[in-house]
Amino acid sequence: MYEVAGNIKGYYHFRTNDEPELVWLFVKPDSIGTGIGKLLWNHLLSTLKHTEIISFVIKSDPNAEQFYLRLGAHRIGLKDSTVDSEMKLPVLKYVIV
Repeated sequence: MYEVAGNIKGYYHFRTNDEPELVWLFVKPDSIGTGIGKLLWNHLLSTLKHTEIISFVIKSDPNAEQFYLRLGAHRIGLKDSTVDSEMKLPVLKYVIV
């Protein structure tokens, strides 16, 4: 979690199960573009270096896909949205180097 003066500006949730997954990486809209997303990402990768996890999946919001692609993830498919039957969500994979 990243907070400023007691206000949460962003957070992430990572799940380790059969297929490790970045479930959430959220930055409040008024804080997008300030570097918080990159700080959270770097914290996640730093934490994972101390594990045996070598890759993980990201079921991305379509608007966040470019963020993850710039960080080195690659698209491996699409998944139906549970919120909007017309929407497909990018499924990405990141390999830890």
